Amino acid sequence: MREGTSRLRLRAVLASWFTVLVVVLVATGALGGWATYQAHVAPGTVEETEQRVVWGIDGSFDHSAQVTETNPVFDTGTTLTNRSTYFSAASPVLDGRFTADYHGNGSGPVTVTLESDLVHRTVNEDTVYWTTRQDLSTTTTTLIPGES
Repeated sequence: MREGTSRLRLRAVLASWFTVLVVVLVATGALGGWATYQAHVAPGTVEETEQRVVWGIDGSFDHSAQVTETNPVFDTGTTLTNRSTYFSAASPVLDGRFTADYHGNGSGPVTVTLESDLVHRTVNEDTVYWTTRQDLSTTTTTLIPGES
């Protein structure tokens, strides 16, 4: 018997609030439709700007020495190139060149500083008898993209 009473009360409440419930449902549907329309027609634009400057420096070091003194290892007049060791008794003059290639996209001039040392030393197995260093550092101030 209680089931019948509960149903009657629910119907009575729905009947008394019917107009309000219909207005709320219609308003909710209209608001949802408007939001869906806005998202479909004008989803909005997000603009991102990223500034990229791509640049790089590639370098190579080439060196050589011509044998000018008579010795038991190399013939006189032979040019020794890119070796890890040169013998000053056989070839006292060393020619060296470091080339830096600067490449960039939308980048300006740079200052390149090269720090290098020429090392003379006498070594026997694991023993170093003497060492001298000569500073060969240099600075170039107006290196532009595409220049060496």
